[in-house]
Amino acid sequence: MFIEQKLAQSALFGTTGVTRTLEFDLAKLVEEVGELAIEIQVTKGHLPKAKGGVDGVVGEAIDVINVALDIIFLQMAANGITNSHQIEEMIQAISNKKLSRWAKKSKEIEAMQNV
Repeated sequence: MFIEQKLAQSALFGTTGVTRTLEFDLAKLVEEVGELAIEIQVTKGHLPKAKGGVDGVVGEAIDVINVALDIIFLQMAANGITNSHQIEEMIQAISNKKLSRWAKKSKEIEAMQNV
């Protein structure tokens, strides 16, 4: 539900305007990853708590997800697909493939560690 809501929001924003480009979203993604990095450093005690924000690690990770979903929407819209349900189905299909690969890789790493 979260993914479809975010994609619907992206659709409302449309695909035109200075903030509706892949370049803008890439810059925003880098910014959000930087904020996530700060929160992780605060959590691990490498930075003082005053450097962190109110969102913490989870909130900043969600910001990263939101921007990544907007990037997906913009790219799919460039390919002629703007229906949030269709995009969500595509995300699910690709995610399933990637999760299968990660599971396989995890088993390989585990097997190497048990040797």
